[in-house]
Amino acid sequence: MSKMLGISAAIALASVLGSGLADAGTRSKATDRPRLTSTSVTLPTDYEVEYPAGPEVQVMNDNCRACHSPSMVLVQPPLSQADWGKIVHKMIDVYKAPIDPADLPKIMTYLGALPPAAPAPTR
Repeated sequence: MSKMLGISAAIALASVLGSGLADAGTRSKATDRPRLTSTSVTLPTDYEVEYPAGPEVQVMNDNCRACHSPSMVLVQPPLSQADWGKIVHKMIDVYKAPIDPADLPKIMTYLGALPPAAPAPTR
């Protein structure tokens, strides 16, 4: 009996969710909102690029490379350590980057030591 209720609940939930999803790609008559479209993004694939040698570079490799290549850091405009802190905390809070809190000061040390005009990534 409980298995039947579980299946019925799943079907009911799917139909409720499905009805909202079916309308997601069309214009809403009530609010006249624009139609949603898909977007494709090409991420860098330059995995052979290395972070420049510096203090705590291994912590950068251990934490940051799990999600993106060093190029994503090295092509940023010059940022203060406070600005880097906001970015790193966004990675943790919004994108759920699995960074150990003990590594945060080390990451900030490395990012703060990057030259104002970081060198272009080399391959």
